[in-house]
Amino acid sequence: MEPLIDVILYFVFYFGALFLILGTALVLFIVSALPVIRKKNLSFLMISLGINILVIPLSFFIGGMATDSPGSTMHDFWKVFFFIQVFPFPLLLLSLVWWVIRRKKEKVHV
Repeated sequence: MEPLIDVILYFVFYFGALFLILGTALVLFIVSALPVIRKKNLSFLMISLGINILVIPLSFFIGGMATDSPGSTMHDFWKVFFFIQVFPFPLLLLSLVWWVIRRKKEKVHV
């Protein structure tokens, strides 16, 4: 009975994490089209956040593969991590800055 519980916990942990990551990104993509989100100019921010949520586990995985050799350091991990994040992370920062600027402009006109 104990090996069965171990297998079940294994699948719940790994596939649960995968479902959580994919589900969160999918919800962000779907919710970004709602009228309430569009009124607040959050669509671009939520889409870029969804892209970043999808890419971060991939970046960690590939960064971990880069540190597999005995001579590699933590510096190698961060080089590969930020190489994979070269588009999603600046996109997230750009969308955050763009949202803050547009939010302030709307308050002035109202």
